[in-house]
Amino acid sequence: MGWGFPYLYDPVGDVAWTTDALSWRSKDGHGLDGFSPDLETGSEGVAVTERRIQVYLGLARQAAGTRPIVGTVYRPSDPLWAGYPYRAIAPYVELYRSAGATLA
Repeated sequence: MGWGFPYLYDPVGDVAWTTDALSWRSKDGHGLDGFSPDLETGSEGVAVTERRIQVYLGLARQAAGTRPIVGTVYRPSDPLWAGYPYRAIAPYVELYRSAGATLA
């Protein structure tokens, strides 16, 4: 599983290096089984908006093909992150239950 930190100032540029990571192959042909972008907030220097996330994840989803995209995000049940754009992320990532909460 690959991991990366898209800053989203240039979502298309961020997806270019994400695609490079997903396209990487070792000498014996092995590659990443999936990718997990760390989708932070402005407090981490990220230009997070619904539209930037949708552009980035929409293109990353295409690049991943059938491999999973797992969004590394804040816990949705934490009221501190109530304004975080979880619904913009949900259509593009694999959803997992954690402590009774999901992204959708």
